[in-house]
Amino acid sequence: MSDFDAARYTISVRKENTEDGIEFVARVGELPDLAIHCESATEAYAQAIDVIETSKEMFDEEGVEFPAPEQNVDREYSGRLPLRVPRTLHRTLVLSAECEGMSLNAYANYLLSQHAVLNQVLEAVECWLADNRP
Repeated sequence: MSDFDAARYTISVRKENTEDGIEFVARVGELPDLAIHCESATEAYAQAIDVIETSKEMFDEEGVEFPAPEQNVDREYSGRLPLRVPRTLHRTLVLSAECEGMSLNAYANYLLSQHAVLNQVLEAVECWLADNRP
C-alpha cells in the first residue's frame, strides 16, 4: 500500500440531525453504502480515512479490486447549468438583478458564487468549533 492515499477519495462531512441528535456524518463518494456518524467533524473525517484504509487492506487480502478515487481533475465542465425554477422565484431574481443593474445570468452567478464561498467558510468554522470546544 505504499502509493495508496485514502485522502484522495471523495470524503464529505456534514452536520446532520439524526435519531440520536446532531451528529457529523462522513460519506465517501466511491463507497456509497458507507456512512460514519461521529460527534465532531474532525473525528468523522479521520474515521472515514481509517475505514477507507481498512477496507482497502481487506479487499487486497481477498484479492478483490478496490474502487479507485474519482479523478475530478480529468473531468471537464462546460460552465453551463440548465436550471428550472418556479415562476415566482424567476420573477424575484429578474427584479433583483434589475435593481443591481445586472443581467439575470450575472446575478445568478453572483448569488451561486456567494453561497458556495459562504458554505466553505461555515464548514471551516464548524470544524474549528467542533475541535476547539471544551
